[in-house]
Amino acid sequence: MNTEEVQQHLQGIRVPEFMSSDLYQFSLDIRASETIGALPPVNYLAQQLINVVSSISVGSSLMQAVKVGPDQFSWIHMLGVKAAMVLHTELPPIFVKQDPNPNAYTFGVSEEKASIVLTSALLEILEPRELMFVIGHELGHFQCKHVLYHMLAKILSGSFKFIRSHNLLLDL
Repeated sequence: MNTEEVQQHLQGIRVPEFMSSDLYQFSLDIRASETIGALPPVNYLAQQLINVVSSISVGSSLMQAVKVGPDQFSWIHMLGVKAAMVLHTELPPIFVKQDPNPNAYTFGVSEEKASIVLTSALLEILEPRELMFVIGHELGHFQCKHVLYHMLAKILSGSFKFIRSHNLLLDL
Protein backbone atom coordinates (compact mmCIF):
# COMPACT_ATOMS: atom_id res chain seq x y z
CA MET A 1 0.00 0.00 0.00
CA ASN A 2 1.40 3.42 -0.81
CA THR A 3 0.68 6.76 0.84
CA GLU A 4 -1.28 8.15 -2.14
CA GLU A 5 -3.73 5.24 -1.99
CA VAL A 6 -4.13 5.70 1.76
CA GLN A 7 -4.77 9.43 1.33
CA GLN A 8 -7.60 8.59 -1.06
CA HIS A 9 -9.12 6.23 1.53
CA LEU A 10 -8.86 8.93 4.20
CA GLN A 11 -10.67 11.58 2.16
CA GLY A 12 -14.01 12.45 3.64
CA ILE A 13 -13.22 11.22 7.16
CA ARG A 14 -14.12 14.13 9.38
CA VAL A 15 -12.46 15.01 12.65
CA PRO A 16 -15.08 16.01 15.24
CA GLU A 17 -14.52 19.22 17.20
CA PHE A 18 -14.76 17.33 20.48
CA MET A 19 -14.32 13.68 21.40
CA SER A 20 -14.04 12.07 24.78
CA SER A 21 -14.03 8.42 25.76
CA ASP A 22 -17.06 9.25 27.90
CA LEU A 23 -19.03 9.48 24.66
CA TYR A 24 -18.40 5.86 23.71
CA GLN A 25 -17.34 4.19 26.95
CA PHE A 26 -19.65 1.46 28.22
CA SER A 27 -21.49 2.43 31.42
CA LEU A 28 -19.93 -0.44 33.40
CA ASP A 29 -16.47 0.77 32.31
CA ILE A 30 -17.26 4.22 33.65
CA ARG A 31 -18.40 2.76 36.98
CA ALA A 32 -15.33 0.51 37.22
CA SER A 33 -13.12 3.51 36.47
CA GLU A 34 -14.82 5.55 39.18
CA THR A 35 -14.50 2.68 41.67
CA ILE A 36 -10.80 2.17 41.00
CA GLY A 37 -10.28 5.94 41.07
CA ALA A 38 -11.89 6.04 44.51
CA LEU A 39 -9.27 3.57 45.76
CA PRO A 40 -5.96 5.38 45.08
CA PRO A 41 -3.74 2.65 46.59
CA VAL A 42 -5.37 -0.03 44.39
CA ASN A 43 -5.12 2.21 41.34
CA TYR A 44 -1.46 3.00 42.06
CA LEU A 45 -0.55 -0.65 42.70
CA ALA A 46 -2.34 -1.79 39.54
CA GLN A 47 -0.57 0.86 37.45
CA GLN A 48 2.84 -0.12 38.85
CA LEU A 49 2.22 -3.82 38.21
CA ILE A 50 1.07 -3.09 34.69
CA ASN A 51 4.17 -1.01 34.02
CA VAL A 52 6.44 -3.87 35.17
CA VAL A 53 4.53 -6.58 33.31
CA SER A 54 4.18 -4.39 30.21
CA SER A 55 7.93 -3.72 30.13
CA ILE A 56 8.68 -7.44 30.27
CA SER A 57 5.99 -8.55 27.84
CA VAL A 58 6.57 -5.69 25.39
CA GLY A 59 10.27 -6.47 25.31
CA SER A 60 9.74 -10.16 24.64
CA SER A 61 6.78 -9.69 22.32
CA LEU A 62 8.30 -6.95 20.18
CA MET A 63 11.86 -8.23 19.78
CA GLN A 64 11.22 -8.99 16.14
CA ALA A 65 8.53 -6.40 15.48
CA VAL A 66 8.98 -3.35 13.27
CA LYS A 67 8.11 0.08 14.63
CA VAL A 68 5.72 2.01 12.38
CA GLY A 69 6.62 5.60 11.56
CA PRO A 70 6.87 8.15 8.77
CA ASP A 71 9.70 6.13 7.17
CA GLN A 72 8.58 2.54 7.86
CA PHE A 73 5.05 1.45 7.07
CA SER A 74 4.27 5.13 6.49
CA TRP A 75 0.79 4.27 5.26
CA ILE A 76 -0.04 2.62 8.62
CA HIS A 77 1.42 5.65 10.41
CA MET A 78 -0.94 7.90 8.40
CA LEU A 79 -3.92 5.76 9.44
CA GLY A 80 -2.84 5.90 13.09
CA VAL A 81 -2.40 9.68 13.00
CA LYS A 82 -5.89 10.09 11.53
CA ALA A 83 -7.46 7.71 14.09
CA ALA A 84 -5.77 9.62 16.92
CA MET A 85 -7.03 12.92 15.48
CA VAL A 86 -10.60 11.62 15.30
CA LEU A 87 -10.43 10.40 18.92
CA HIS A 88 -8.55 13.50 20.14
CA THR A 89 -5.75 11.49 21.70
CA GLU A 90 -2.03 10.98 21.33
CA LEU A 91 -0.84 8.18 19.08
CA PRO A 92 1.31 5.66 20.95
CA PRO A 93 3.96 3.73 19.03
CA ILE A 94 2.57 1.16 16.63
CA PHE A 95 4.44 -2.05 15.86
CA VAL A 96 3.97 -4.67 13.16
CA LYS A 97 4.73 -8.19 14.26
CA GLN A 98 5.20 -11.13 11.90
CA ASP A 99 2.36 -13.49 12.80
CA PRO A 100 0.11 -15.73 10.68
CA ASN A 101 -2.89 -14.90 12.90
CA PRO A 102 -4.77 -11.65 12.27
CA ASN A 103 -4.77 -9.72 15.52
CA ALA A 104 -4.27 -6.33 17.15
CA TYR A 105 -3.68 -5.53 20.80
CA THR A 106 -2.64 -2.75 23.16
CA PHE A 107 -0.03 -2.68 25.93
CA GLY A 108 0.15 -0.28 28.87
CA VAL A 109 -2.07 2.32 30.45
CA SER A 110 0.11 5.40 30.61
CA GLU A 111 0.69 7.43 27.46
CA GLU A 112 4.46 7.10 27.83
CA LYS A 113 4.29 3.31 27.95
CA ALA A 114 1.44 2.47 25.59
CA SER A 115 1.95 0.55 22.36
CA ILE A 116 -0.30 -0.90 19.70
CA VAL A 117 0.67 -4.13 17.96
CA LEU A 118 -0.70 -5.18 14.58
CA THR A 119 0.09 -8.58 13.12
CA SER A 120 1.27 -9.00 9.54
CA ALA A 121 -1.73 -11.26 8.82
CA LEU A 122 -4.11 -8.47 9.83
CA LEU A 123 -2.45 -6.09 7.37
CA GLU A 124 -2.97 -8.61 4.58
CA ILE A 125 -6.73 -8.92 5.01
CA LEU A 126 -7.91 -5.38 5.83
CA GLU A 127 -8.53 -2.36 3.65
CA PRO A 128 -7.01 0.93 4.89
CA ARG A 129 -10.27 2.25 6.40
CA GLU A 130 -10.80 -1.06 8.19
CA LEU A 131 -7.27 -0.94 9.58
CA MET A 132 -7.82 2.64 10.74
CA PHE A 133 -10.93 1.41 12.56
CA VAL A 134 -8.87 -1.33 14.25
CA ILE A 135 -6.23 1.21 15.33
CA GLY A 136 -9.01 3.45 16.65
CA HIS A 137 -10.49 0.47 18.49
CA GLU A 138 -7.12 -0.15 20.17
CA LEU A 139 -6.83 3.54 21.06
CA GLY A 140 -10.28 3.20 22.67
CA HIS A 141 -9.02 0.33 24.84
CA PHE A 142 -6.21 2.56 25.99
CA GLN A 143 -8.48 5.55 26.65
CA CYS A 144 -10.99 3.42 28.60
CA LYS A 145 -8.22 1.78 30.67
CA HIS A 146 -9.25 -1.75 29.68
CA VAL A 147 -5.66 -2.93 30.13
CA LEU A 148 -5.87 -1.85 33.77
CA TYR A 149 -9.04 -3.89 34.37
CA HIS A 150 -7.65 -6.90 32.53
CA MET A 151 -4.48 -6.82 34.64
CA LEU A 152 -6.45 -6.49 37.88
CA ALA A 153 -8.56 -9.48 36.87
CA LYS A 154 -5.44 -11.52 36.11
CA ILE A 155 -3.84 -10.56 39.42
CA LEU A 156 -6.98 -11.47 41.37
CA SER A 157 -7.44 -14.70 39.42
CA GLY A 158 -3.80 -15.64 39.94
CA SER A 159 -4.04 -14.87 43.65
CA PHE A 160 -7.09 -17.11 44.06
CA LYS A 161 -5.40 -19.93 42.12
CA PHE A 162 -2.29 -19.58 44.31
CA ILE A 163 -4.35 -19.66 47.51
CA ARG A 164 -6.33 -22.69 46.35
CA SER A 165 -3.27 -24.62 45.05
CA HIS A 166 -1.42 -24.13 48.32
CA ASN A 167 -4.41 -25.07 50.51
CA LEU A 168 -4.41 -21.64 52.13
CA LEU A 169 -8.20 -21.47 52.39
CA LEU A 170 -9.47 -21.49 55.92
CA ASP A 171 -12.42 -23.67 56.81
CA LEU A 172 -14.86 -21.33 58.52
